[in-house]
Amino acid sequence: MIVLPDAKVVDRGPYKWIKHPNYWIVGLELLVISLLFYAYITAIIFVSAHLWLMTKRIPLENRALKQYFINK
Repeated sequence: MIVLPDAKVVDRGPYKWIKHPNYWIVGLELLVISLLFYAYITAIIFVSAHLWLMTKRIPLENRALKQYFINK
């Protein structure tokens, strides 16, 4: 995980209400684009894979940010 040393945690805009809003957008894109082409199996597989990956990635990112900003 890469944490920029001089960066500040963003808490404005969509980050005020939702943690990791980009991951929500990507999940919706996978779902909507698959459904636009009637690719139901693709939608199920890709959205499931995305959700599974995010259950691994988001806690990792949160730990990295917490560790960096608490120790600072």
